[in-house]
Amino acid sequence: MGVAACIVVFTLVKASLFAPIAVPQIDRVVKLGSLEQGDYAGGLAPIQVINLGKLPSVRQVGAATPAVSSVTVQNADRAIMVASWHVSKEFLDVLRMPMQIGRGFNENENKPNGPQAALISHGYWQQHFAGNSSALNKSLLVNGVSIPIVGVLPLEFPYKNADIIFPLTFDSSNTSWSGSFNVIARVDNNVSYEMISSALYSRLHSLDVEHKRESLGKYHHYIAQPLESVLRAETRTSTIMTIFAGCAAVLLLIVLINLSNLSLLRIVAHNHDSAVRRALGAPIFRLLLPTVAEQFLVAVFGCILGLSLAWVSLKLANNVLPSYWFISASSRPEISLLSVLFAFVLSLFVVAIALAFGWWRIRFTSMKDVLVSGGRTGNDRKSGKLGSLLVTIQAALATVLLLVAALSARTYWNSSQVDYGFDGEHSLAFHIKPDRGTYPDQEAVMIMADGMVTRLESVAGVMRVGYGTNIPASGTDHNDTAPFLMDNGSVLDSITAYLVSPGYFESLGMEIQQGREFDRGHSTNTDTIIITEELEKHIQTSMLGQKLTLPYNSVNSAWENLPLSIRGIAKGVRAYGPNRQKPPIVWIPFMANTEKLYNLWRDSDSLWFIVKVHGDPASFKDEVLDAANDIAPTLSVGRLEPISEYQALNLYTQRLNLVLILVFSGVALSLSSIGMYSVMAVSVAGRKHEFGVRAALGAKPSRLMIDVFKSGGISLGIGLIVGLIVAATVSKFIERFLYGVSAADPYSIVIIVAVLILSGLIACLAPAMRAARTRPMQSLRMD
Repeated sequence: MGVAACIVVFTLVKASLFAPIAVPQIDRVVKLGSLEQGDYAGGLAPIQVINLGKLPSVRQVGAATPAVSSVTVQNADRAIMVASWHVSKEFLDVLRMPMQIGRGFNENENKPNGPQAALISHGYWQQHFAGNSSALNKSLLVNGVSIPIVGVLPLEFPYKNADIIFPLTFDSSNTSWSGSFNVIARVDNNVSYEMISSALYSRLHSLDVEHKRESLGKYHHYIAQPLESVLRAETRTSTIMTIFAGCAAVLLLIVLINLSNLSLLRIVAHNHDSAVRRALGAPIFRLLLPTVAEQFLVAVFGCILGLSLAWVSLKLANNVLPSYWFISASSRPEISLLSVLFAFVLSLFVVAIALAFGWWRIRFTSMKDVLVSGGRTGNDRKSGKLGSLLVTIQAALATVLLLVAALSARTYWNSSQVDYGFDGEHSLAFHIKPDRGTYPDQEAVMIMADGMVTRLESVAGVMRVGYGTNIPASGTDHNDTAPFLMDNGSVLDSITAYLVSPGYFESLGMEIQQGREFDRGHSTNTDTIIITEELEKHIQTSMLGQKLTLPYNSVNSAWENLPLSIRGIAKGVRAYGPNRQKPPIVWIPFMANTEKLYNLWRDSDSLWFIVKVHGDPASFKDEVLDAANDIAPTLSVGRLEPISEYQALNLYTQRLNLVLILVFSGVALSLSSIGMYSVMAVSVAGRKHEFGVRAALGAKPSRLMIDVFKSGGISLGIGLIVGLIVAATVSKFIERFLYGVSAADPYSIVIIVAVLILSGLIACLAPAMRAARTRPMQSLRMD
């Protein structure tokens, strides 16, 4: 099992963290962007992208939208929602990855108002075109527009979130600061990332000064980050793989200790024979030969069994592990020749260490003492101490793993019980993507959305319906942000903001702490906003009745700023999931003067609807789908689920991690119990004469049992203490993964102490009963 665990983790780490990225000369490709919190490159505005031309030591620059967005594709007789992405021709040129079939975008398609074109992902090609090259002769009906397929992305394309890619074009006269684009560049050989960062900062800082961007505190520093590190960071697995690797290492140590104990016990069982043969001149190697043969068989069968268990485990893992864990579509975890070699070497290493204990036992055992003992088997004093020490180490290692498992379980429980700040128990949600062709502006979108609200509220059992540009804890990890100006001139930068309709708060069961909600009519909500209490706490002053201003003028000098009066203070919500802090949020009502804001956001946003019902939300799915199809028949409905399902999905990775850690700790506990049982069984066998004498002198069976339990309990107790000390030492590392519980959580410690004591009692029970059943006469005859 230890070998299997190590193979699984080795294969996962190799596939997730060390799989090669198929971008040619990826060390020469960087991401250019503003320095964000966490020392990573963020996005750049259109005006900044345009001004990157002829950057020193940079051969080519390409841009892409910061995130995928949804589009509706008419597929046969039904509309489906797929993820789309916009990238420039230069973006693909920088990557230098040949298409699976077809071509990339050409110069004409890369121009504003140029011909339509689409690239489809390898997965979409396989799923909808069965991998047939005839896909190049077909078109996609996207949001009611026919767009020809010109190419299929390669299987190893590193950006896997998009099903369809469209050309991203930049107008050279665009001086907008709105929007944020991912920018990558291919740089000259022998040029350091620091040199590129310096050149980038020099160019864009001058632009900031020219446009007085410092007044808003925007993008004061810029960096060039290696694309490889960016892509590997997006898998978000380095932390959890470190934990898994640590668990596997602990498990392997326990296996090693078990085999060492078995090797030691086998040598002890043949003590007398070995002593006689050594007295007759046999070398130590000859004495070890039976054990070597035995351990070699253990290595071979352990390797085969480990590979078999690992193969089954990886097959199951491939069905449940999220795709973003793996940087390449072809790097899914599978048993390879390297995995077999790793298993064989690992098995031999473990067996070699175990044999070393056997060699030590033979080399440093007094032949005279063994021969004088008359051939009685059992541990001598040194072997007994070593066996107890090994049991203690096993208990300590098992304690560390069990504590990690207990803390993970507590974290998962705390996360599942967290208050999101709204009551979505009787609500369900879905999203649609209004296309610009059918719904060219905000007014058209609002007419459609208001019609959807009216239609849905006519369904029996539906209590209230609202819509907005997102919902808290949607799991999209994408929320719009905007800067706001306060009356005193200070700037609130990158505040999470939502455009919402009347009924939004009621549908989600959100509470207003002060002031009032939005009215049912759009017109009466004009120029007002609601903020969360976190924003008020951040500012540290009463905000009700004050104003925040949207600085439209900083985006376009022809636009006037939009002052908004705060009409209410809402209870904070966990917009990014249960384990993250409640962010300051501004809720802006859809109204005539939010047209500019919606146009800035709509390409990356869907329109989300929340339907509050009386009864089980899941039972309303069909009626909600029918209503949506009646109002917007050309749009597909995405993620029609109860709000509770959205919340459960936020815990998916945490739940998966917990299951894997529980498996590791359960195996560790089992192996530790087996190791303790082996040592105690041999110890009782070696003390059979002693127990016989004590029984003959009147010792009760219960007293003999207590003596065995005491011996095992001492090793277990010391192991517990050592394990808890080790866990406390690494508590800073553990606490990074915890929520609502500390590494020294008393409940978790009590639980693992109880579990280990119970397992220790079970492991000692059979040897203790054997000691209690010792027959004095039979034992005395052995002397």
